[in-house]
Amino acid sequence: MKRMNDWKRRRLIVSPEFQWPIVLKALLLAVLVSGLFAWSTFYFMWKGAISSGNLSLVSVLFQPGLWIGWGICLLGCLILSGFFLLKLTQRVAGQMHRFEKTLDQVLSGNGGKAIYTRKADYFHDFEACLNRYLNLEN
Repeated sequence: MKRMNDWKRRRLIVSPEFQWPIVLKALLLAVLVSGLFAWSTFYFMWKGAISSGNLSLVSVLFQPGLWIGWGICLLGCLILSGFFLLKLTQRVAGQMHRFEKTLDQVLSGNGGKAIYTRKADYFHDFEACLNRYLNLEN
C-alpha cells in the first residue's frame, strides 16, 4: 500500500481545457448574483429612506465603508469558491486523465495494470467496471 504522501495530488490544474470553463462560468455567476444582491440592497434602502422621509439612511448608502466591506466580502467569496471549484474539477479531471492513460496502454498492447482511485474521488463504479474489463483482456 502506498504512503499517504504518494497519494497526494501534485497539480491542481490537471486539464485546463476542462477545468477553466467550469470555474470561470461559476465565478461569473457568483459575480452576477452578488451584483444583483448589492443592487437590490441599494434599491430597497433607497426606496425605504425616501418613502419614510428619513434621509439619513441615504447618507449610509454613500459611505465608502459599506461598499469597501462589500467588495472585500465579494473578493473573499470569489477566491474561496474558485479554489473549491478547482479542487472539485481536479477530482473529476484527474480521474479522466488516469483512465485515458490506462486505456492508451491497453490499446498499445503494453498490458493493463489495475486502476486504483482515492477514497475521496468519484467514479468508483466506473473503476470497478474498467478493472473487470482489464482482467478479461489479460
